[in-house]
Amino acid sequence: MHTVLYHRADLDGHCSGAIAALSLRQRQLDFKLHGIDYGDPIPWDLIDGHDLIVLDWSFQPWELFSEVLRRAKSLVWIDHHKTALAGLTEAMAGLLFTPSAKSMFAFAILVLVLLFRPQGIMGKRAAP
Repeated sequence: MHTVLYHRADLDGHCSGAIAALSLRQRQLDFKLHGIDYGDPIPWDLIDGHDLIVLDWSFQPWELFSEVLRRAKSLVWIDHHKTALAGLTEAMAGLLFTPSAKSMFAFAILVLVLLFRPQGIMGKRAAP
């Protein structure tokens, strides 16, 4: 069973959810579509043992992310907001460094991305 969690508070979340539903329906896979917003309770019953797809939304506080990874069968997470990358790197840093160093680690990752991939992680260089 697939669970699709999408950010229900904005249009790109709704569109992402609709595209995922269309794709899963075309592949004849069972799924549950669930809109979620920041501050809502986490629907653990839809996460436990399911293939989880999270669209345009992030688990906050970031400590929830490791709990989701532990409880979901699999996870596909697509979020285009820069806070998602910063939050994920900060959560990973929390596993390796002291709490006071987490923000420095996130900042360092962003600086490295800007230095080595100024066009973005997935972007292509523009022709001069």
